[in-house]
Order: sequence, then C-alpha cells, then structure tokens
Amino acid sequence: MVYENIMSKYLFQTFFSAGGSVMDIDFRVVAVLAPIALAAGWAGFNIFQAALGQVQAMFGDD
Repeated sequence: MVYENIMSKYLFQTFFSAGGSVMDIDFRVVAVLAPIALAAGWAGFNIFQAALGQVQAMFGDD
C-alpha cells in the first residue's frame, strides 16, 4: 500500500511537473471531452471514406 502511494506520487510528479512544481490538472475535462473527440473523429473517418468512395465512383476511378 505504501509502495503504491509512493509510485503514484512519483509518476504524477514525473509526468505533470513544470519547473519543479506540480501543475493542477482537472481530469474531469479530459474525461468529458475525450469520448466526444473520439466519436467525432470516428464519424469524420467514416464520412470521409463514404465521400471518397462517391468521388471515385463519380469519376470512374477504381
């Protein structure tokens, strides 16, 4: 238990330190925006594939 707390503190300070001080990061923003960004990216990927298929079909490119 103590080892886990030490490692958690070390990892947090390693990845989120700026100039020797630990930044205050609100992960709730990431938790809310990450699924939205993932869904938007997936939708854009699928729309781009369909649009590209339509353009290729229109010009007869295989």
